[in-house]
Amino acid sequence: MQALRLIGALGLYVIVFGIPCSGWGAAPFEPAIASAVGRAGQTVPVQVTLNSTVTLTQLTVGLSFRSDTFTNFTLQRIAPAICTNWVEIVDPTNVLIRFSTCAGNWLQGSQLLAILRFTVLTNAKSGFVPLDIGDSVAFTTNGSRLDVASPGTAAKITVIGNEPLFDMRLQSNGPAMTVYAITNRDYRLEMSSNLVDWNNFQTYTTGTLATLDEGAVYQAARYFRARQLTTSNNVTGDHLLTTNGEVVIHPLFHASVMLQWNDKAIYSDPDDDSAFVSRYAGLPKADLILVTHEHGDHFSSGQIEAIRRTNVVLIVPQVVYNGLTVTQRFFATVLTNGASTNVLGMFIEAVPAYNTNNNNHVRGVGNGYVVTIGGKRFYFSGDTSSTPEMAALPNIDVAFLCMNVPFTMPLIDAVNILRVFRPRVTYPYHYRNSDGTFTDLNALRQMVGTDGGVEIRVRRWYN
Repeated sequence: MQALRLIGALGLYVIVFGIPCSGWGAAPFEPAIASAVGRAGQTVPVQVTLNSTVTLTQLTVGLSFRSDTFTNFTLQRIAPAICTNWVEIVDPTNVLIRFSTCAGNWLQGSQLLAILRFTVLTNAKSGFVPLDIGDSVAFTTNGSRLDVASPGTAAKITVIGNEPLFDMRLQSNGPAMTVYAITNRDYRLEMSSNLVDWNNFQTYTTGTLATLDEGAVYQAARYFRARQLTTSNNVTGDHLLTTNGEVVIHPLFHASVMLQWNDKAIYSDPDDDSAFVSRYAGLPKADLILVTHEHGDHFSSGQIEAIRRTNVVLIVPQVVYNGLTVTQRFFATVLTNGASTNVLGMFIEAVPAYNTNNNNHVRGVGNGYVVTIGGKRFYFSGDTSSTPEMAALPNIDVAFLCMNVPFTMPLIDAVNILRVFRPRVTYPYHYRNSDGTFTDLNALRQMVGTDGGVEIRVRRWYN
């Protein structure tokens, strides 16, 4: 059984907090004391209620270990977020955290939540408290952390909560997180591999975000934190760091997706399906629109008109150009299979997209596209079977891959082609079959596996 494990411990320790402080009605350095008992390797939050109005100056942490277990000590973090602090380790059992600045005074009755993590190494075999697949752990806010370890490649996943409340459920393909926060506000989930360098992972604008980190299995460590955004009109979606700014990936519907990069909006195959056209509301107008072919679930002249800027750039095959309005043709560039162009700081290649087993999509009529943005290569498959040209695509960072029957490719063909050209991240899209059923994306994940380095990201395309 593959299972991530919640780090447990062999040795008990006792933490005693002393808070020297001064303030209104308080004797200088009047202490407020709290203590907790934990196990080595666990995170122990201790909440202290102040007995007077104080100005926080320092926090002393006394540690008591079983003598037969303690061989090493590491303090990873302590942080009341509003304070600037630094840590002085006086000796392995006496840690002093000094605060150079704290925002204002802490009133009597205020609560201070200190989050500490200690690692105790022993000569004995490590002990674990198992967190099996399907188990769930909920934990609180203000810096609380959950560390999860596994014997496989995903050695550690840590969630750090600020304002939102996190819940983590371990699944066979990675940690599934639910982040609860205030509705109608924008939040950003950030990710790190070392607690120092943080990258944006997802932006969302709802009270509850349910997300799965499929890429954790390829990392030695993974840390998360969430924060509320003060800006407005934020585009939601996944973030990808390039050599020239971030790309935000925003799924729309079926085969329609929008990317935002350096204040430019890129749309691929904008659709006017009446049940989902509302998803375009509030999104920025298009600077660039890619259309793969003429079918109605990929091309709508009316939707292009609704979302375009006045100086939009359209990249289309000839069959789509023929269906544009006279005005839209003025902004259009026709690319045939194998042709390329540079627009708006992006390099765009048209690649073949066709069926090998029927005539739904004839070779040479439609395009797929490879768009290079800040050194990252994005592949939009359009409607296509598994083809030799797709198999030969080099160095794809993000692939939007179609998979349905009978118009594109069945599940097994999608699995096989992914294991050949190995895009680093794959978004399955266009996976609704002609009979109204959907491709089994859980089976896709399992069959693609993790040995090829392909991260499968399942996002909201239909519901």
